[in-house]
Amino acid sequence: MLERDPGQRLSGAAERRQRNEELPTLLCLTAGGPRASVLYYYLYKRTSEYLGDPRLYEDSPWLRELFARVRQ
Repeated sequence: MLERDPGQRLSGAAERRQRNEELPTLLCLTAGGPRASVLYYYLYKRTSEYLGDPRLYEDSPWLRELFARVRQ
C-alpha cells in the first residue's frame, strides 16, 4: 500500500499500481474460498461418518489387550 496524506490525490499510474498490489490478495481469497469450503465440508462429513460408525462403540479383544498392556 502506498503511504499518502488523506487529502492528497494520486496520479493515474499510482492508483493503478495501488490496485495491482491488492489484486493477488483478492484473487487468492476469491479463488481459495470455495476450494477451502469443499475441503472443510469433506473433512466434516468424513468425521461425522467415522463417529457414527457402530464399530467404535463395540467391545473388541484387541482393544482390551491394548488397555491391559498400557496398565502394566
